[in-house]
Amino acid sequence: MTIHVFEPKHRVFTASDSPELLYWVDSMLLPATTALVIDLSGIAFIDSSGIGALVIAHNRAKRINIKFILCGLSEQVRMSLHLTGLMQVFEAYSTLAECEAALLPA
Repeated sequence: MTIHVFEPKHRVFTASDSPELLYWVDSMLLPATTALVIDLSGIAFIDSSGIGALVIAHNRAKRINIKFILCGLSEQVRMSLHLTGLMQVFEAYSTLAECEAALLPA
C-alpha cells in the first residue's frame, strides 16, 4: 500500500494553487499508489477555483481506482464543501493521523 500526502503551501487555496495540486496528483498516479491524501489543515479559506481543483484531482484519481481523501478541514473549508454538496463526494477525516489509521489494513 502506497499513500502520498500533499500539503498546500498557502493559508488560502485559490486558482493560483490549482496547478501545483494537479501536477502533484498527475505525478502520483502510479500503479503502486493506493491513496492520495490532501492535508488541508493549514488552509483557512478555499475559493471556488480551489474547490474545482479538488474535484478535478478527485476525478483523476478515481478514474484509475486510487482513493482520494481530504483531511484537516477548517470550519470554513468544511462549510464551503458542504454548501456545494461535495462533502458527500469526498472522503474526509479530521486529522492526518485519523486518515492514516483508517487506511491501514484491518
